[in-house]
Amino acid sequence: MSSADSNPPVELPRVDVPFSPEEALRRSEERYRSLIRASAQIIWNTTAEGELTTEQPGWRAFTGQSFEEYKGWGWLNAVHPDDQAVTAEAWTKALANCTLYEMEHRLRRHDGEYRYMQVRAVSIVEADGSVREWTGSHTDITDRKQAEAAIRESEERFRTLADNAPMLLWMSDTDAQYEFFNQGWLSFTGRTLEQELGNGWADGVHPNDLQRCLDLHLGAFQTQQPFEVEYRLRRADGEYRWILDRGAPRVLPNGTFAGFIGSCIDITARKRAEDSLHHRAEELSRTSMRLALTAARLEKRNQELDQFAYVVSHDL
Repeated sequence: MSSADSNPPVELPRVDVPFSPEEALRRSEERYRSLIRASAQIIWNTTAEGELTTEQPGWRAFTGQSFEEYKGWGWLNAVHPDDQAVTAEAWTKALANCTLYEMEHRLRRHDGEYRYMQVRAVSIVEADGSVREWTGSHTDITDRKQAEAAIRESEERFRTLADNAPMLLWMSDTDAQYEFFNQGWLSFTGRTLEQELGNGWADGVHPNDLQRCLDLHLGAFQTQQPFEVEYRLRRADGEYRWILDRGAPRVLPNGTFAGFIGSCIDITARKRAEDSLHHRAEELSRTSMRLALTAARLEKRNQELDQFAYVVSHDL
């Protein structure tokens, strides 16, 4: 074996040959197109003047518009007719001032359904400060808008029912801060919602009942158990009325404690009737005692008369 054969092969270091500018640009554009295809958003680019002059795959796939239909300002035709004017105005203003373009509008999908979109676009600026192009996105927020509308409808339905309920209603959060009072409560107290929120409602509780009322309320929050308490609440005319307040914990579908909801009814008439019955019972008790004493005296007198009659009869 020769000396050359005995020497191990020399491993040359790897040298990465940089891409040419053209290849780097091609790869960058390919990555960008891949990002667009993978994105749930509609990504688009315009000229510095705000016109679409190149193919926009995301826009075409969503709207069904061809390049001939959406090029220039043709894209505006896919926007809901009622939103076109405000969209054009906002886009024109952003172009003129080189500011963030952000708004919501409805965009026609390829199946004809209008979907709510959140739109954002920013300018790409050259080193000299001039705008080279604009890049933007449309994000479908229809499901979110529908969920928000459903929540608003549910809240409005609850408020309508609550405000027409023949009782005083309240609702609190998990920190025992009261966040809702129905119209019945506000009409009864003659105070505004802002005055009652938090713990403002306690200002109307009779001073002699306040501490007992608060202790019971806070104790129920700590145990997250239903409660019932009677106290006097100042009415709009200044009169204190007896209230029966019942509270129950609110629990979310996942079992999380969400606060309390409560209802109050005016039991002043009942309390007065109970007081009247109590007074009558006391009066009847006193009358019964007087009658018993009178009967005892009469019995004693009868015994004395019987004894007198017996003595007289024997003397005769």
